[in-house]
Amino acid sequence: MSRAVLESGTLSTASRRADIDMLRVGAVALVLCVHTAQVFSPWQTWHVQNETRSRVLGEGMLLVGPWLMPLFMLLAGRSAWYSLARRNDRAYLVERIQRVLLPLVAGTLVLVPPQIYVHRTLDGSFSGSFVSFYPEFFRGIFPRGNFTWAHLWFLAYLFVYAVVTLPVFRWLARVVPTRPEPSGRTILLAGGLLIVAQIALRDRFPQNNALAGDWANHAQLLPAFVLGFLLTGNQRFEHALVRYRWHALVMGTLASAVLAVLAWQGRLDERLESLDYRARIAVWAIYTIGAWTWLCAISAYARLHIRAESSLVRYARNAAFPVYLVHQTVIVLIGWWVVRLVLPVSAKFLLLTFLSFVASILAYETLRHTVVGRLLLGLRSRSVRPASH
Repeated sequence: MSRAVLESGTLSTASRRADIDMLRVGAVALVLCVHTAQVFSPWQTWHVQNETRSRVLGEGMLLVGPWLMPLFMLLAGRSAWYSLARRNDRAYLVERIQRVLLPLVAGTLVLVPPQIYVHRTLDGSFSGSFVSFYPEFFRGIFPRGNFTWAHLWFLAYLFVYAVVTLPVFRWLARVVPTRPEPSGRTILLAGGLLIVAQIALRDRFPQNNALAGDWANHAQLLPAFVLGFLLTGNQRFEHALVRYRWHALVMGTLASAVLAVLAWQGRLDERLESLDYRARIAVWAIYTIGAWTWLCAISAYARLHIRAESSLVRYARNAAFPVYLVHQTVIVLIGWWVVRLVLPVSAKFLLLTFLSFVASILAYETLRHTVVGRLLLGLRSRSVRPASH
């Protein structure tokens, strides 16, 4: 990975990184499993809910919850480095509009309404065809109303972060490549600042995925975005994570274990409300420690062990973002049928996961061959040569 800055002030480019591609593919596969598990989770109500719930699946969701979306944002920060290496500011923003904002708008208008249609049909607040429901989608904000960007909230956050960090990233591009390797103390300090932010904000600003007022979530996701940019800009930063990978893995495992024990005793969100202020501080500190240390450990072990990629991974890396866009709609629609089957929860989960994966790939293969489909999926024009990451 190059760490030089060109004399012109533009960022250096690099060949594709197998570890980054694998992490991106793995993150999308994992989020598909997590959203499938929501159908069976006892911790929350979702668009489609199986009558019998699974505490094991609920626990699994909780274990990845602190770090999964920050991992997506970290990978987006890595992509920002490569994108800025090839483009001036205007071209970078145009690319963000084409590959993030347009899929957000198109997906909200096309992919999200079927989810809310199923939701309202199942809760009995609407009866009729999807065509007759579509105008209702624009009435009120979900959950009281119907309009929402659902799982596409991530794109809204990513687009805003890309815009507001542009001048900062251009400055970092000049100074980061020459910075020395950070010490373990520096890494701990960075994690400590995130803990303080979550303690200060999480109770006052619970996660709402609405962009506005979601300060605790911003305090977790924006640093992950910047971290991805920094890791790609200076290989010494990655060397530091590799050096302390074992420490991060142990701390992340312990944090996850504590959260799992707390959740197994009952719904964690309900139990938090009954805890005093000091106990809630401890819980959010553990949550943030888990998020930060798992990010560091995952990045380090991927860098250390993933060196080459197969033709299957090359296909998967191109399909990952489109699959992310369509997967939740697919899960809700197929889940609407699966929950009616007389099967054990484990069988339903495996069946829904498999069918959702296959259907998401089929949707990608169908849409990517059309101009409108490529626009919806945020894919580059076929005439454009693919860029690194």
